[in-house]
Amino acid sequence: RVQIVFGLNWFELRLCCSAEYLEFQFCGEMGDESESTFAIGQRVHSVGDRRIGTVKYVGPIQGYSGDWVGVDWDNGDGRNDGSVNGVRYFQAKSDNSASFV
Repeated sequence: RVQIVFGLNWFELRLCCSAEYLEFQFCGEMGDESESTFAIGQRVHSVGDRRIGTVKYVGPIQGYSGDWVGVDWDNGDGRNDGSVNGVRYFQAKSDNSASFV
């Protein structure tokens, strides 16, 4: 669904991360929600805990189904360094600043 937050257009998306479900929002241009996608370099924040970060990867992860979004969190509060099971998808700023959602 589309939300207007402080005059900005925000699109809400629910994504699965491991066994947890995270609610995620990103700032985008107004348009059809079905056409909205994440883009490399896009600024995002987690709705539940307000972490803010930058999208660094969008696509498949070896061994998992569907497309994933790799985020490098500003506060360094992630779970990995941009790699999963020894495969690097992007270079995070520190060992535990990234997450895939």
